[in-house]
Amino acid sequence: MKFKDFICIHIRSGDAIYDYTEFRKFNLQSIYHATPCEIAIGIIQKNKNKNIVLVGDDLLSIRQIAKFCNFKNVFVMEDFRNSNQLSNMELFFYDVIFMSYAKILYGTNSAVVRLANYIGNQKFINNYSVFNEKELYDIIKENIEKFNTSNSQKAFSYFHLFIVSKKINISKENLIEFLEKALEYDYENDKYRIHLIDVLLNHNEFSKANEMLKTILLTRESEYLKTLFLKGWIGVVYSNLFDIYLKSSCLQYPYIAYVAMHILKFRTSLQIQNLNNALNKTIQEKDIIINS
Repeated sequence: MKFKDFICIHIRSGDAIYDYTEFRKFNLQSIYHATPCEIAIGIIQKNKNKNIVLVGDDLLSIRQIAKFCNFKNVFVMEDFRNSNQLSNMELFFYDVIFMSYAKILYGTNSAVVRLANYIGNQKFINNYSVFNEKELYDIIKENIEKFNTSNSQKAFSYFHLFIVSKKINISKENLIEFLEKALEYDYENDKYRIHLIDVLLNHNEFSKANEMLKTILLTRESEYLKTLFLKGWIGVVYSNLFDIYLKSSCLQYPYIAYVAMHILKFRTSLQIQNLNNALNKTIQEKDIIINS
């Protein structure tokens, strides 16, 4: 199989999508490192007259994308090598070198793509810059139920549909629908419950939010609060959602008030921790000066 010019589309999945780690629960922290299958489909359709090679870690989903698009000029990396015959390190370098020969490289900020682009010095296009927000909404919405893939991929796509829907002011009902679908495909991910409550609170649906929180707290309080207070490399990943609980807290809605109380405790604990860290740093600097 030979062709002179081709483009590569790198479709990262990994821990931002699948449940072998907790990273998929970290709000928006890593979602733009991975790519929903539907966006990849949109990029393929935009380049349907070019030779296209799909690269990524989720081999099954990549094969399903190629099959769904059904173009003779769309290939997957497994058409050129057998992953069962190579070690993980060999696969990494194979993919990097292969992509470095592409005329155009689509991808996100994953290390594989950045290294390939550094070697090949070709035109790089971020997967999320190809379409505007309305186009992204239309592409995901049109293909999300037509395209058959894993539950984890479906949940990730529905969350992206929710995110882009917020940006273009889609109705509250649709926002809730997309989050409920994501939760249906990834029930153990409390990220979607947290955003469901946030939607209700921001639309002044305090009674509904309180009732939903009642159910959540009675069945999975530990999981919900643990997720709400997750810390990542960007800090506390849901901190931008805290204030709405505090503003909505009152005796009439005890479950909202209960979460608000935990938020205040968490913030106080964080402030004490930061003060202790600052104090310890000052003491260490003082000791260095004294002993120098």
